[in-house]
Amino acid sequence: VRSVDYSPSGPSTVCATGDDGCLRFWDLRRPTQVAREIAGAHEHWGTVARYCPASEMLVASGGTDGRVKLWNLKRDPGPP
Repeated sequence: VRSVDYSPSGPSTVCATGDDGCLRFWDLRRPTQVAREIAGAHEHWGTVARYCPASEMLVASGGTDGRVKLWNLKRDPGPP
């Protein structure tokens, strides 16, 4: 894991990214279970993941693939 950020809606939800390029979300009340995953969010390492301060439904991520992506969690892939 290279980057973790807390949801602006509360301290129990976090997003994270790392060396596998995936973007993952956890409910810290159930830390052994990934709540949602966007596989292949980046073609190489994910280096940063940040929630939008105004909306928990928007997350920005960046990676060593040279891309910065904005994810709309209402629309983008991943299990509910």
